[in-house]
Amino acid sequence: MSKPVVLRILLSPAPRTKVWTAAIAEACRLAQWDYFESWGGPLPKLKAGRNTVVVGWSYDRDVPGAHWSVLACDPQSAVVYLRQHHDLSEAELLYHVAGRFAIMSKLAIEGALVWRDDSEAIDFPFLGQVRTVDGAYTQPAVSGPLSFYEAIPPLAGATAEWPVGYFNYPGVAPPTDATMTLELTGRRRLLFNGPNFSLPPGLWTARARFDLDPKWATVDLLMEWGHGEHVQAFRQALTTPGRYELKLSHLWEVAAPGDFRVSIMMPVLDGTLTFHGVTVECEGAISPVCRCRT
Repeated sequence: MSKPVVLRILLSPAPRTKVWTAAIAEACRLAQWDYFESWGGPLPKLKAGRNTVVVGWSYDRDVPGAHWSVLACDPQSAVVYLRQHHDLSEAELLYHVAGRFAIMSKLAIEGALVWRDDSEAIDFPFLGQVRTVDGAYTQPAVSGPLSFYEAIPPLAGATAEWPVGYFNYPGVAPPTDATMTLELTGRRRLLFNGPNFSLPPGLWTARARFDLDPKWATVDLLMEWGHGEHVQAFRQALTTPGRYELKLSHLWEVAAPGDFRVSIMMPVLDGTLTFHGVTVECEGAISPVCRCRT
């Protein structure tokens, strides 16, 4: 007698979630498999000796030997779906969607099969073909702050723009246009950080652009890219006005938020810094580097 199969299907928040869960449940009924949904909290108690499918948004390691598959829409559709069901800001929506896509990408890197939500039918391992009743559709072109999730996991060279409006500026009103000008006068402090959109394991590069006008002061800047204490850092005292571009690369060993931080490390008597945003790129398996130029 063959060993029972447990198939875990991780879904992205998507407009077709109910379509797919209904189709998978029907396929389980026809195949005489058990079917469960898990949308958070403890995993349902599975019956021993039974072939089983568990679908949902939850990822865990509670079932050793489970076979994982990923069923994902594009990130914009996931944002639209969550916006329709939750009262969240745009940044909060992107934060939650990025977290889901980072975990899905991690599973894909570990060998999980990845399926597109816009498919009409999918041949799931062990279970067989599952066909939806409403047919296929065409996912929109991927753009915006999570555009590197056009593929799961992101491909080397995939990029996304993180505009200034998604960053946090302690004690300062948020920006109202495409740039953010910050007064530098004052004590040592964090100028800004964010946006903490999650990235999967891999080497990720941030390219930040800013204009600096130190007046007659010296501006001692610390720039960091990573998550928590795991960062690539670059510190430099700047006295020359002009447009600067900073490139920092950091290796994500786990799926975690991406945080770009800029701090003043010594008190400043004058000057401004105008931030233009960050371009994030999936680099692949190369050594971390940093470079600042003007």
